[in-house]
Amino acid sequence: MTLISVDPEDLRVAAAEIGDAAAFLARGHEALPNVVVIRHPGWSMQAESAAAGRAWTEYLRGLRLSVESTAARLLRAAETYAASEWQAVAGQWRGRGGRFE
Repeated sequence: MTLISVDPEDLRVAAAEIGDAAAFLARGHEALPNVVVIRHPGWSMQAESAAAGRAWTEYLRGLRLSVESTAARLLRAAETYAASEWQAVAGQWRGRGGRFE
């Protein structure tokens, strides 16, 4: 059997840091309408630069959603683990007649 030591507070800290990264991505995504894609000689029409801008918009949106999802799953794991620890302690407490021995 493999035992894994989990510190819910470490998971919460990791979730907060990843959440901060998602917030940076969100700010970048909001700024995209102001981003201009410079045409280079290989691009012959304005439509191509608009298509590149749309591609970046979709990419950043997807990346932000993925990072937010990761942060939310880490936070949920921390809360679930902490709750299971409290349930285990409560079960031991009840099993010994209300006393820790």
